[in-house]
Amino acid sequence: VWLLARRYGADRATLAKVIRELLTNDTFVFEDRATLQETLQRFEREPANFADQLIGTAARRLGARFTLTFDRALKKSDLFAVLGV
Repeated sequence: VWLLARRYGADRATLAKVIRELLTNDTFVFEDRATLQETLQRFEREPANFADQLIGTAARRLGARFTLTFDRALKKSDLFAVLGV
């Protein structure tokens, strides 16, 4: 995702479309497709990048109330608690 955004200038809508196409293609096998699908849904409606969404979503699905971060941009997400704020 990072490569598509930074190197090729893909916007969020394009990134979401590519990820969705990968997730719906049976050629690809994912460790936890459900977590990736939830991450994609959050990515489409919240400002955090896909990697941050994936970290927070995976932790939540494993039982964490939130994931600690120093990234102030994540302060509005229910997945994260920002340290030092």
